[in-house]
Amino acid sequence: RFILSLVPPLLFVLCAYLDRIARDIGKLQLARLSFAPRSVLAAALILFTLAEGLASAKTSWGTPSSTFVRFYYDETHEELRRGNLEEAQRGMRGVLTFDPRFAAAHRDLGMIALAQGSNDDAIRSLSVAAWLEPRWADVQNSLGFALIQAGRPAEAVPVLERATALEPNLAPAWYNLCGVLFQLGEQEKGNSCVLRLERVSPELAQSLKTVFGAPSSELP
Repeated sequence: RFILSLVPPLLFVLCAYLDRIARDIGKLQLARLSFAPRSVLAAALILFTLAEGLASAKTSWGTPSSTFVRFYYDETHEELRRGNLEEAQRGMRGVLTFDPRFAAAHRDLGMIALAQGSNDDAIRSLSVAAWLEPRWADVQNSLGFALIQAGRPAEAVPVLERATALEPNLAPAWYNLCGVLFQLGEQEKGNSCVLRLERVSPELAQSLKTVFGAPSSELP
């Protein structure tokens, strides 16, 4: 598109240059000879102008506006909130046909896959969402949880650590991180993690103490 936009002014300059030569020399024969290339250049100018117009039209008509895509997503997300998973899944895939980089749609597809027990699909969709929006702590937490559900706890640790670093008060991320640390036998790190969780959500911290039997001397 940028190269096409440069062609019309260059053709105008070339036509003007040929006309100037013909006028300066003042020879009829040369002026007649210059007519043919000028005609060709004029035709080329028209064709390039049409091509540029068609390219602009295709861009305008073929790509929906961001407002339309957002509206489509919001309507589909409401289906997810209502628990209509299959309808929401079809809708989110539709959103991505219009905008493959719509991170929230990838995130929602991952959450739907989690609810359906399709852990591999969940990891795939959530990984794309995390790549598109690397500072979205909720997505990092959901990806970490999906890895835990898929039996890949060691891979979940750095993802959940990233989530807590991005949003230090995100209680579900701390809960998942503490739980996976205990699952991996990292008792000391797990205890420290629960102490941090206590400052964010005492209720979730207490539930972890109950499940994993944290020492009362370290976790009052």
